[in-house]
Amino acid sequence: MKKITFLSILVTLFTLSTNAYATNWVYNSGASKWVKDITPSMLQFNNLNTAQVQSDIIASPGGANPNPAITSTSGQDLTDGYFAVCGGQVTSATDPTLTNVRNGFNIMEETLGGVVHKILRFASSTSTITSGTKCGLGGYFNINWYIPSQFNYTAYTISFTDSVYNPGTFSLQFLVYGEAGTQLGTTQIFNTTGWYNTTFNQTDSRPFRFKMSIPNTSGLIAYYKTPKLYLNSSSEPASRTVTVNKTGNGTVTATYGNLHDQDVETFTLTPGSGETLNAVTYNEATVTPTDNGNGTYSYTTPLLTSNGTLAVTFSGISTGIENNTPTLKFSVNKGILQIEGLSTGEAISIYSVNGKLIHASFATESSEKITLSQGVYFVKTATGVSKIIL
Repeated sequence: MKKITFLSILVTLFTLSTNAYATNWVYNSGASKWVKDITPSMLQFNNLNTAQVQSDIIASPGGANPNPAITSTSGQDLTDGYFAVCGGQVTSATDPTLTNVRNGFNIMEETLGGVVHKILRFASSTSTITSGTKCGLGGYFNINWYIPSQFNYTAYTISFTDSVYNPGTFSLQFLVYGEAGTQLGTTQIFNTTGWYNTTFNQTDSRPFRFKMSIPNTSGLIAYYKTPKLYLNSSSEPASRTVTVNKTGNGTVTATYGNLHDQDVETFTLTPGSGETLNAVTYNEATVTPTDNGNGTYSYTTPLLTSNGTLAVTFSGISTGIENNTPTLKFSVNKGILQIEGLSTGEAISIYSVNGKLIHASFATESSEKITLSQGVYFVKTATGVSKIIL
């Protein structure tokens, strides 16, 4: 076979590089600002069944109007945000168990104010509520939405919007708190029948949680639509790029167009005919793409705080050797690369497809065995460079 040089390998990788751009931020021309939807996934009530929502709820009894015991250091995973309920004014006659609190929540399709919605319902403790949706805690109930901790909020502000339906003449309250427990802004009060829009736009301190307070009212039922939480920027966020290095027969397709700070990019990886997806790295770290079950794979980058590089290797289904040199013989078997015909002291260097050195040694005898994980490698010796597929 024809020899190839390491320089030609790097040139090949460079020519295969492409720049992929995407945008998760959207410019809101009406408001003259950039917005990014960061609503926690567990708050997407339309995409969850009742059991799933219930499993994501915690309960905490407390005083007259308690704050839930969740902070950034209290153990809960706030990466993607959190939804929780806290019960207050709990007496010995009530049952403050987690099960009964979870049973107070139900997702249903309901016609309210002449509009059909699939929404979240909260029922307070009362015998008039259908069995299975009765809460079992007495007193105040505070429904809380915690902001995701994974985003960088230094350069951006936060806004919150939700809709709540009050079917009675009791009073619902919406409040916003910082992480220290200090209320931000004024309390929004909804005390007559109908739909209300709750909104909050950050102007100074960053909010930590948004709270809907439900009073101790017999027969109370309250309804909530899916909240929306946004990052806001008055100027366009900094651009980000993900460079794609592809080796072998296959395609790497980006989902989005322009990328900005705090965005992600999702790629679809499709092996060519007779090929398989052999290795994927992001910023030189091995990652595991999702098997879509239809012959394609997906990979989503972490939040982009700087530019990134995705390296994808497609290769033949079986192992193979390219460019055996006239003096050396390569063979592979179960993750072991064997090189025969070496000279004592001859340097052996093995590189990944993106040019990173992953092994360096000197031959101690004419035959050397080297353990490698599955992938595609370039082996450089004194006699040339060979491509190895494990």
